Amino acid sequence: TAQIGDYPVVLVRDQQGKINAFHNSCRHRGSRVCNADKGTAAKLVCPYHQWTYELDGRLLFARQMADGLDKSQFGLKPVACE
Repeated sequence: TAQIGDYPVVLVRDQQGKINAFHNSCRHRGSRVCNADKGTAAKLVCPYHQWTYELDGRLLFARQMADGLDKSQFGLKPVACE
């Protein structure tokens, strides 16, 4: 994780080895999805309602949401990185 100005960011390497950066903020309630400075995780899970994100930013699971929720619209917001 890193702090860039006012924005908390999480940097991850996905299963294909690609490095991704996202705003470290759950799309549901805005909690940080990753509180550790560094480490390993198979998925990013919000501690508030356990919304679960793939390492490429896709929303995989959204507890307590309507069945018709379009998960493709609620992935983590990307941050440009090289």
